[in-house]
Amino acid sequence: HCAGIALETVSSTLFPCLLKVMRIMYRAFLALIAQDDDTNHHMEMITAASNLRAENYNIQPADRMKTKQIAGRIIPAIATTTATVAGLMIGTTKPPLERFKNGFINLALPFFGFSEPIAAPVKKYNESSFTLWDRLEIQGPKTLQEAVDWIQASSRSYNETGLEVTMLSSGVSLIYSFFMDAKKRAHRMPME
Repeated sequence: HCAGIALETVSSTLFPCLLKVMRIMYRAFLALIAQDDDTNHHMEMITAASNLRAENYNIQPADRMKTKQIAGRIIPAIATTTATVAGLMIGTTKPPLERFKNGFINLALPFFGFSEPIAAPVKKYNESSFTLWDRLEIQGPKTLQEAVDWIQASSRSYNETGLEVTMLSSGVSLIYSFFMDAKKRAHRMPME
């Protein structure tokens, strides 16, 4: 969501407008970015664009001042890569999802490589199917007991038997397992 508006709504109204603007302004022109001039609103545009990108990649958005600090520290050598990626992004205003590919650029060679990720293998459990990419999102805070109960209850919506939680981990830390010492497991269950 973007300011309480569904992204589907934003994209269905925004992209036609952007295409009209692109048709009107079909000639490219050089626009110098002046970060220190507050009257030209360049930093507002940079902040807005970077926050849209941050929203896509689950990155913490930045305010205008933070953006100004970051933009002031950019190393000029990175500009080549940034310009290359920005140029490639212009051509991808709204491509069909089927045309998406992973791309790799090595500016030292120069080398452009593209690949298509394969679909995750589909696993079967009773009548349900799932992949490695499927996930359950838990809204917290929850105790360990509440999390285990929630996972088991949520999995019953897929089939009658549901899932039995045998292990929970975070990174390299084992939080819960069926083979864990009963005393340790009982101690952890009420923890958030």
